[in-house]
Amino acid sequence: MKKCIVVGGGLAGISASVYLKNLGYDIELLEASPKLGGRTYSFFHNKTKTEVDNGQHLMIGAYEETIALLKIIHAQNIPEYQKYLNVAFLDKYKKKYYLNAKNKIYPFNLLRAILNYKRLNLKEKISVIKFLLKNFLSKKDLTNKTVSNLLLENNQSENVIKSLWELIGVGALNTKLEKASAEIFSILLNRIFFSGNKASTFVFTSKPLNKLFVEPVKRYFKENNIKLSLSERVNKIEIHNNKVSIIKTNRRIITDFDKIIFAVPAFAIKKIVSNQKILPDDILNLEASPIITIHIWTDKKLFNERVIGFIDSQIDWIFNNVSHYSVIISAADNLLKKNNNEIIGIVKSELNQFLLNFKDVKILNFLIIKEKRAAHLSTPKNEKLRKEIESKIENLFFAGDWINTGLPSTIESAILSGRLLKKRIEEEYSFT
Repeated sequence: MKKCIVVGGGLAGISASVYLKNLGYDIELLEASPKLGGRTYSFFHNKTKTEVDNGQHLMIGAYEETIALLKIIHAQNIPEYQKYLNVAFLDKYKKKYYLNAKNKIYPFNLLRAILNYKRLNLKEKISVIKFLLKNFLSKKDLTNKTVSNLLLENNQSENVIKSLWELIGVGALNTKLEKASAEIFSILLNRIFFSGNKASTFVFTSKPLNKLFVEPVKRYFKENNIKLSLSERVNKIEIHNNKVSIIKTNRRIITDFDKIIFAVPAFAIKKIVSNQKILPDDILNLEASPIITIHIWTDKKLFNERVIGFIDSQIDWIFNNVSHYSVIISAADNLLKKNNNEIIGIVKSELNQFLLNFKDVKILNFLIIKEKRAAHLSTPKNEKLRKEIESKIENLFFAGDWINTGLPSTIESAILSGRLLKKRIEEEYSFT
């Protein structure tokens, strides 16, 4: 049986392992850390005796690859779809607005949701509908445009941008709209609004990420003889005759393999390959963007909704979890150097401005998680570079949210990369 070494135990490495095993490969996954899941994991918070996610991931119904993988690994805690799009937004005047697509046939329910979104006036609602239709029908090249350029060209007012597009765009692309790629934003909008009723809905899970992903993956690996080696770091590879022939780790030297998959971020590959030019420097140095998650435990309930978007705020989204709330700040470069007291001060100030009666709420505990390299920046430059990602080494391949999946740097992109890799290898190689 042909053997494949997968380097990296995040969702891309997991996906690649599962799909290539189904293709007939003997798989061994090497993960440098003592845990599986990469950035998608949970841990026990001693102060509150709570299982907490490393970061709150915003998932939508368009995440078909994610749900498909969960079904393949027989996950018991499949996330729950909304029956229809229903999301609340708050403004600084403590007024709540809903984008609600209830009880109407798709796609007319989405049309109705936009027309009933009271944060926008009639002219703005019509401009949103026109823009979505034009975007769906257009074949225009958006390679060099930013999202801001695209929105202004399509008569999207400042209020529309603040009340709708920033919440979708910054949350999904983890990039400010003035820098973000119009091309990837356009693809995202079509997936959300023109891929069926489920695509625009939010997907929720009541279980922490370890229960959702990590534990089912471990079971699946064991049941399907996928070898997992944790705390094993790949330090170096050696290439002979345009093939990787030797893998050197902190534990051993590996020579018995046919293919190697790098399923780690580009910056991690750079450390391994040293001076070997397996990818252009620009790709190995893809700019990253941070996400800050602030978990808060309160003495009173803040709201009933599962999630609320904040309009024109330093906060993007707040999730109502079973035991606590999770505040999300995407593209959070301006907050990285601030200490925890400064960050929780900003969160308190924003919540007090946006939420009714927050002044009567006591924060019992908080936990701040800074993910400095949460995702690559979805800029026009970076999206062009992603299209150029191609291994020049015969038996070396890449998987990850940073390769050319046609999606922003998300869970869905990471998982899709594994399936695309299977498809490519299946097409290029014959099996015996």
